Amino acid sequence: MASPSFLKAFKGEKKVYDDLPSSDVESEETLLKGNRDDILSYSKKPSKIHWIALISGRIALILLSAWGLFSLYNIAAYHIAQSRNPSEKFAAPIYPSCSCGGTTVAEAKQRGCIFTPLAIAWLPPHCIDMELSDKFDKEGPGPNGEWDYWSDINKTRRLTREEVGDLADHNVTETAKSLGTEPPLGKLRYVAAGHVPQASPHNLHLPALSEFGDERFLPLYSVRPIPTVSELPSCINHAQLDTHGFTAVHHATTLHGSPYSSESFKDPQLLKQYLIPETAEMMKQITGCKTVITEFLLLRTAIWTPTDSLATHGEDAAEASELETGFPQFIGFNPKHGGASPASKIHLDFSPNGSRTHIRKFHPDMAKVASDIIRHEDSLLAAGKNLKESYKGSGGPRWALYSIWRPLKTVKRDPLAVIGNGSFTEEDCVPVKVQFPNMGTGTNETHLCESLLATYSEDHKWYWIDKQTPQEVLVLRFFDSDAEGDGRVAAGGTFHSSVELPGMENEAPRESLEIRCLCIW
Repeated sequence: MASPSFLKAFKGEKKVYDDLPSSDVESEETLLKGNRDDILSYSKKPSKIHWIALISGRIALILLSAWGLFSLYNIAAYHIAQSRNPSEKFAAPIYPSCSCGGTTVAEAKQRGCIFTPLAIAWLPPHCIDMELSDKFDKEGPGPNGEWDYWSDINKTRRLTREEVGDLADHNVTETAKSLGTEPPLGKLRYVAAGHVPQASPHNLHLPALSEFGDERFLPLYSVRPIPTVSELPSCINHAQLDTHGFTAVHHATTLHGSPYSSESFKDPQLLKQYLIPETAEMMKQITGCKTVITEFLLLRTAIWTPTDSLATHGEDAAEASELETGFPQFIGFNPKHGGASPASKIHLDFSPNGSRTHIRKFHPDMAKVASDIIRHEDSLLAAGKNLKESYKGSGGPRWALYSIWRPLKTVKRDPLAVIGNGSFTEEDCVPVKVQFPNMGTGTNETHLCESLLATYSEDHKWYWIDKQTPQEVLVLRFFDSDAEGDGRVAAGGTFHSSVELPGMENEAPRESLEIRCLCIW
């Protein structure tokens, strides 16, 4: 039997120990003997906490049960209402929701929803913190705190707040899907329409970057897969020199094999021994020409700067090395000045007039190998003929200028992009003078050669080789006397530029080598 003092601690409770066998009770008394006061003092303290926790738990359970029943009631009521009124298919549920329901902006407006730029969504009024939303509307970069919304990344047209809200009608799933298949965007620089750019005072430099006031992010279309030289003629869907003014081929050289490396492409002696003759042979196979004259090699290894090592080429004839004054010339190989930087301005190196100036004045040896062309053109001019209209078919040799462009390492930043010749017109071309040194003459004299810049047109289509490797080559045409005679814009030449890819600014400088050549048939 439990002691009275122990039972007193549980006053008002049923004596549970009365039902226990006596032996158990005696055992209990034995356990409690000698420290009943300690047990009593301990049991009094947790009793309040125990009761509070018990009561709180039961209250919470009752509330959760009530909420669950209330939710089930509302859901059931909603579905019953739908079955009785099919026209109210998208009616909002009875319980509060932050969904406007429906699938269109019109339905959202019909249900009283409001478009809020803060959430970039249509929401019911009870889900919008109007004070916070109004504050956000006044925190934009505009003069009065407004936010600017544009129709595209090139900021072609400003959108109103209402127009931004209406964009919700576009199918998000389809938009996301298209993002995976749409070409990436690259930053390209045009001359603004109507602007007359000022020539640069530096050798081999296009006008200053400030002259290219029309900057745009435009899609870049890959020309992959890249065929080999032998496969190129049968690739009817691939960019071709005759149709696009450029092409891309897979062309491995001796320097791409062991024991050579990317550094081998910076060694003029190895380039003379292997790359120049192997590239000339490639050009004969691609174009069908009989003679390939390599005029210069241009090495680019630096990040863009307003004035790069090109400005020093031919600046002081007395200090110029044989590599710089000889033929072909090696530009960007001077260890003192380093390689050139990417040309991040849309251009075509030579206009038809510039091409004719180039073969006459670039280097005495260039004029010598082109003497038959020059002599025939001069005779036509002396007879009062227009070269564009009369040269082709007049008995003079067909001739063309090309650039063969390849990277030394896989391109991660500043890739080269090209416009297809058929996508621009004469109206898009802006002539400008570029200063060239008179190399090989032993003087510091210079001459001006006409290049072409471009103004933007929606018809322009830009191509590139994504992640271009050293064995993948872009062949660009600058001029073709036959294409000129056929009435092709810019004598079949093509605009090109290095492209800034968003997010690639911290990659190592692009390294590339281009070989310029004159082809004669």
